[in-house]
Amino acid sequence: MVLREKAKEKDKPLSIEDFDLMKVVGRGAFGKVMLVRKKNGKNAGSIYAMKILKKAHIVQNDQVENTKAEQHILKEISHPYVVRLRYAFQNPDKLYLVMDYYPGGSMYYHLKKSKKFSEERTRLYMAQLLTAIMHLHSKDIAYRDLKLENILMDRQGHIALTDFGLSKEGQTIEGAIRASQAHGGMKTICGTAEYMAPELLRHQPYGKVVDWWSYGILMFEMLTGRTPFVDKNRRNMFKNIMNSEVAYPPYISPLARSLIAKLLVRDPSKRLGSGAGGGGDIMADDFFATIDWDALLRKEIEPVFVPETSGAEDITNVPPQFQNMAALDSPVSKDGKNANHFDDFSYQEETRMDMK
Repeated sequence: MVLREKAKEKDKPLSIEDFDLMKVVGRGAFGKVMLVRKKNGKNAGSIYAMKILKKAHIVQNDQVENTKAEQHILKEISHPYVVRLRYAFQNPDKLYLVMDYYPGGSMYYHLKKSKKFSEERTRLYMAQLLTAIMHLHSKDIAYRDLKLENILMDRQGHIALTDFGLSKEGQTIEGAIRASQAHGGMKTICGTAEYMAPELLRHQPYGKVVDWWSYGILMFEMLTGRTPFVDKNRRNMFKNIMNSEVAYPPYISPLARSLIAKLLVRDPSKRLGSGAGGGGDIMADDFFATIDWDALLRKEIEPVFVPETSGAEDITNVPPQFQNMAALDSPVSKDGKNANHFDDFSYQEETRMDMK
């Protein structure tokens, strides 16, 4: 009888009714992110972050394939510094992605508070991030949207890469060039303006090395509190990305400056990380000489900074504008006209684990 009940529970599709909606912790272009607690079944009582996406907005903005890709990538990737997808389900109006909650907040939030990070602190974040990007690249995935807002922090101060809505599978330079010759190329401009690689702005075919340019921008930003080519005028900023030299503050060490310079090379074929060694060439740079990479992957290197949190469901590090929003999920409409765009979206991690 008990086994029959467990089997019935496993086969029952998840819905929003299986979760208590606690707080709004974020908002994006196509929906919001809520802090939730699982009510029943396996992992009952566990705290998660639930990303709620409106299908109508996704369809209207031609983001169906990107959204499917995000779910697929999250489902397949397992890495200590990448967010983990636990569940995915849908109703006629919305998609729901349920992931681990990171109460430490976003890197953007902490850099805004700190103004800039020390080199020691930056080194650890960049090392953790490097292993995450290398893992994605090993799966033939270009991330394409590296920025502070997409890096979260757990209670211990370790980071996690999130938001795979712009990630692209099968993004090799050779593949992009072949596609360019046959169909006009993989030339979609993706990402946030300040972090965009020059080849994107030139509408050239590109590969995974676009991530190493953004990685260099991010390192400069952590050390200085700003991106190197920023300008209030978007056109001027693009001109800076294409032509301007990086102005390094005097407090940036020669080692840090050297690594950033090797990453911010406008010719993608000469950028550090573009060779046969890939991210391993970045890993071997002198800036990371003190990093024990095996210990890093086991999360055994103690972070320089530990965020203030009171527990697994703490929202202290959530931006104030979200903290007072009502944690409500709007009713489902009756037409369900967007229901058929997202076949095979549902996912339960424990079901997958049971099948292994």
